[in-house]
Amino acid sequence: MKLRDIFHQASQFPDSWLYLPGDHKYWTLDTDGVFLDPDPDTGELILPSELASKGFREALDIQTIADCVNWADRLSGTQDDAMRLESFIYYFRFDAFLPRIGAPDPPPWEETQRKMDLEFYERLGPEDLTRPCKREGCNRGAIRNSVMCKRHHFEMIKHRNCPFDN
Repeated sequence: MKLRDIFHQASQFPDSWLYLPGDHKYWTLDTDGVFLDPDPDTGELILPSELASKGFREALDIQTIADCVNWADRLSGTQDDAMRLESFIYYFRFDAFLPRIGAPDPPPWEETQRKMDLEFYERLGPEDLTRPCKREGCNRGAIRNSVMCKRHHFEMIKHRNCPFDN
């Protein structure tokens, strides 16, 4: 079944998972997909060897596909198959709904984490040199509502090294 047809008939395949061939970069509205239902006894999806040898891979479950179609229709204000494909592929790649038509890829996780860490670090406020940090060997001042400096407070809360020196 072609992706175009799947977008129009998603509700006819309850509890199914779509498998598509190859890399998402090559998926089009005319890409053929195959639906597999979970094994009734184990709940597992088992890809037949003939499909595996053709490069088929698990894409999305039918409910998520229907959600991507509905989301694309809301974004575009119409039932546009090209928009539905964009929404589908974006969700497949990033496990998130397309934020807007033509949206760029989200930044890498490392970049997002660094930005969130910096925001947290800056919200800790200034260090008070009249109240020394309680971490042995540290000569920085403690922040408000803590006995540690920004660096050591960050590490205590986040359970990882602080990437900032200021």
